[in-house]
Amino acid sequence: MSGNEDSGGDPRESVAESPESPAGTVRGRTRLALLLRVVGFLLAGLAIAFLVATLVSEWPEVSEAVRNANPLLVGAAVITAALAMMGLAVLWWEVLHGFHGREPLREVMSWYFAGELGKYLPGGIWPVVGRGELAARNGVPRSMAYGTTAMSLGLMIIGGAALGAMLFPLTISGGELGFEHLILLLVPIGLIVIHPKVMGMAFALLARFSKGRLVFEPLPWGRMVQLVLTAIPAWAFVGLTSVLLAESFGFDYEPARIMLAAVLGWIAGFLVVPVPAGAGIREIVFVALSGLEAGPSVVIATVARFVFIVVDGTGGMIALAWLRSAGEDTGPVEGDVDG
Repeated sequence: MSGNEDSGGDPRESVAESPESPAGTVRGRTRLALLLRVVGFLLAGLAIAFLVATLVSEWPEVSEAVRNANPLLVGAAVITAALAMMGLAVLWWEVLHGFHGREPLREVMSWYFAGELGKYLPGGIWPVVGRGELAARNGVPRSMAYGTTAMSLGLMIIGGAALGAMLFPLTISGGELGFEHLILLLVPIGLIVIHPKVMGMAFALLARFSKGRLVFEPLPWGRMVQLVLTAIPAWAFVGLTSVLLAESFGFDYEPARIMLAAVLGWIAGFLVVPVPAGAGIREIVFVALSGLEAGPSVVIATVARFVFIVVDGTGGMIALAWLRSAGEDTGPVEGDVDG
């Protein structure tokens, strides 16, 4: 009897089943992706259920305010929401310019809005995949397209923290600090992270683990700080959108607290990766920190979500139509994104 028969089977089958084999690794990643998707749906479902229950219980008190909303202010909120998303597109454009080359703004903005449609899918990677792949298919090196997309998200969060620091003096009630003021910690942490020495070490590790496929040179610290500052106007428009909605409904509110709550809600939504577009998470954070009663705060958060969905959807459709008319590749994303 041969050695193979003594062992009770083909050794190749044992290798295939090993967790360290390629097949085992693929199965492990598939299970992890499925788990993250389930967790994301559960978190979103629980958050949305809470919001719906709050709306139902508080609706008699806020329904009149909604019916009598000022349409001009609601329209202004749609405009500020669009300006917010355009500002974040400009941030990515500036990051691309810093690490690669100046692509036309209209093209980068089209890639941005078309790719952002992916953020409504479970898993936080889809906006990166959508934007990165569109840029890669239309002339930007794939490593640069994906790398700058991820970097713009990090810089965006630091920019949100910077705006929070600016709002800090206006949001202290009775000289007491609240949980929301922990956002201030992100500012020094972010400034350290974007320092060339720290970025250089991170880029060196990235190049090593990607076997030389992802190679970046850190930008000067001043340039990185400038990119962070580029994100602040977009965040201001995010906050202003909620302020305009609160004003349109006639609620009694503190503008600075509303803006800070909106910014923190967005940041929380970005950081809770498995939840599509931070569904429910963004709104719960806003409700907790806005300083309003539950009913009015849920109404503002829900309508703001709807406004941004309209902006994303309209911008995405316009972007896809423009890209197709310009002859750019907008086909479905394939499995290989390594290039």
